[in-house]
Amino acid sequence: MAPSLVEPVFSAHLGGTKSKHDLTSTQGLKSSNIQTYEPGRTVIEDHESYEHEHLLPTFPDVKWEPLEEVPYNDRGINGDPEFRNLLAEATDIFDYTPKIGTEILGVNLAKLTAAQKDDLARLIATRGVVFFRDQTDLDIEAQRELGQYFGKLHKHATTSVPQEPGLEDVHVVYTDEKSKDQRAKFAPIFLWHSDVTYELQPLSYTSLKLLTGPPRGGGGDTLWASQYAVYDALSKPMQRYLESLTALHSAEVQATGSRAVGRAVRRDPVTTEHPLVRTNPVTGWKIILRLTDSHRIVGTLSALDARESVRPSIRRAHLRRKSTFLGIDYPKSTKTGPVNQITTTKRQSPTWRESWRGENNGSLIAHAVRLSSSMPQRASALPPKVLEAPHAGPQCKIE
Repeated sequence: MAPSLVEPVFSAHLGGTKSKHDLTSTQGLKSSNIQTYEPGRTVIEDHESYEHEHLLPTFPDVKWEPLEEVPYNDRGINGDPEFRNLLAEATDIFDYTPKIGTEILGVNLAKLTAAQKDDLARLIATRGVVFFRDQTDLDIEAQRELGQYFGKLHKHATTSVPQEPGLEDVHVVYTDEKSKDQRAKFAPIFLWHSDVTYELQPLSYTSLKLLTGPPRGGGGDTLWASQYAVYDALSKPMQRYLESLTALHSAEVQATGSRAVGRAVRRDPVTTEHPLVRTNPVTGWKIILRLTDSHRIVGTLSALDARESVRPSIRRAHLRRKSTFLGIDYPKSTKTGPVNQITTTKRQSPTWRESWRGENNGSLIAHAVRLSSSMPQRASALPPKVLEAPHAGPQCKIE
């Protein structure tokens, strides 16, 4: 019988009566710190008394005013190019791939100085996404305080917020054994995305903290792609051509989807025109602002011709540079640092939950809180253009 078909081990059994698999009772072998091991078995976590219950998702039926443009200066500009303030207390730092993704050990995000936060912003602008583990001091208020340093926090118009009042600038990512499989509802073009690009001032920094999730190595990957690398992989003529174009970014799809399932749309949807190629104000490097089906290209080609022409080129650029991509399979203790919008994200379906459906084979909850802050400077030749006033407004997003 395959191990997954055997009844799992309950946490109450650990440390109790020794089993035939108890390594310390095996004669002829050295003693081990591992008391028991059985292939395919995972300790079940009991969530009846859930410590993060106040952060469970809800969809309040409220109405917010349109966002207004606010001044913004990127903190990363003040950061040390060698990140010496941030790394002064670090025990290790290493890159996941040449193009994107870095992990830092030994740094407490809840206790950063202003200089360390500036260095962190600069590192994110350089590496795209930075990861930190074991951030036990970074509760929701500390996470919000960190995000507010980088800019005004964003309130999403349709996604879930915590049940605790006053946290409307926090976005809840949540799934459990009762959640429906919605993979068929989203085409891959939607799964790859940059957040709320339809806002007048799109996001610059995002922080995601994992509260509860699968065991180490347990699926549910999140992928990032470097938009720096995508732009660099294109030919010079294609780069120049894309720099001449703008794109329409619309919130209508999100609003329509929310209304269809009976959820409130807390702010009227907007459509905004942005340059297709943007320049990061910290590094000076260019990116391609990710397109989905809710966006349309404006330029010398028709919308359909442009989509057919540009997207294959971008896909080829992805394929030519393997290090463009970064995939993360979250251990439960992993906490991610802020994510700069120089990346495009793809959130995979919770494969660990699908493979364990019907089996008490470990935690069936994936729960994270995400917030976004800071609005990037308009570092492109063409400024954003609002097409549906007065519904437009800059958004800094805490998700």
